[in-house]
Formats: sequence, structure tokens, C-alpha cells
Amino acid sequence: MLYDSLVVKTEELNTSLRIARKNQTISEFDYKIIAARTYPYINLTSGYSYSLNTYESSNFINQQVSGVNYGLTLGFDVFDGFNKHREKANARIAIDNQQIQYQQVDQQVKADLLTIYYAYQNNLLLLKLEEQNLKTAEENLEIALERYKLGSLSGLELREVQQSLLDAEERLLSIQYQTKMAEISLLLISGGISEYL
Repeated sequence: MLYDSLVVKTEELNTSLRIARKNQTISEFDYKIIAARTYPYINLTSGYSYSLNTYESSNFINQQVSGVNYGLTLGFDVFDGFNKHREKANARIAIDNQQIQYQQVDQQVKADLLTIYYAYQNNLLLLKLEEQNLKTAEENLEIALERYKLGSLSGLELREVQQSLLDAEERLLSIQYQTKMAEISLLLISGGISEYL
């Protein structure tokens, strides 16, 4: 896993960064909505009415009225106690806050990515060392078994060599597990975990 490709994938796919970007975009749209309230506005109204009145005792038996009505209103607010100015200032502050929050999330994610990446690299080095250590322990066991067959090694010393082989196998399995966990964490933080599954 290369660090540069992980950084690019993280900036593109990390959930926390995507949420922070969306929040920043939402606050910018909120500012535009509030700023739009200061512009003049036009209202268009229309309607259709129909009424039928029936009279029992009158010169007119039925009266029917129908018609279309419509209207256009142009308006603007003259003075609202500086509420719109205050709302715009608050919306501008919200945009700045979202930008700062995005930068904080970006720095935190990149710091986490770097920490996990270094742990992953260290685990890979340790994995190579433990594989060599296991080979050495296996060779030591073979030598110890030959010496035991020849009678120059006691049973207790053979048991210590066998225990060192088991310890080497356990350390190798442990470091393999830690390496895999670091790899999964890198995939998780970079947003590539779905490719892994």
C-alpha cells in the first residue's frame, strides 16, 4: 500500500471529510438563501371562481357568476430592524466555522492515516524479522533434536528449544494479525474498505 495513493483516496472517499464538505456546501447555500431575502420580490397570484345561486321567489331564478382573477405584486422590504444584516453576518460566520471544521477534520484524518500507515510499515518490517526468527528457531530445533538423539542434550534443554519455537510461531501470528488490522484500518480510513469486502 502506497501512502500517496492512500492520501488521494482518503481525500476523495473518507466519510468524515465528505460530511464536512457537505456541511460546508449547505452553509454556503444557507447564506445565499438569506442574501436573497434582501432583493426585491415578485408574487404572482391567479385563481378561478364559479358560483351558482338559485332563488325560489324572485324575478331571477338562477344567478351564475364565473371568472378568472390574477395579480402581480412587486415588493421589497424597506427596513426590518437590521435583522437581515444580522442573519447574513451569522450565515457568514457559519460558513467560516464550517471551513475551520473541515480543516480540522482533514488534519485529524491525515494524522490518523499517517499514524496507521507508519504502524503498518513497522508491522511489515517486524513480520519479516519474525519470519526469519521462526526459521532460525526451526533450525535450532532440528539441531537440538540431533544433539538429543546423540545424547549430548538433556530433555529439559530440548523442551526449552521447543518452547522458543512455539514462542516464535506465536509472535509471528500476532504480528500477522496486527499487520492485517493495520491494513484494514488503512482501507477503512481511505474509504477503500468496500473494495476489500
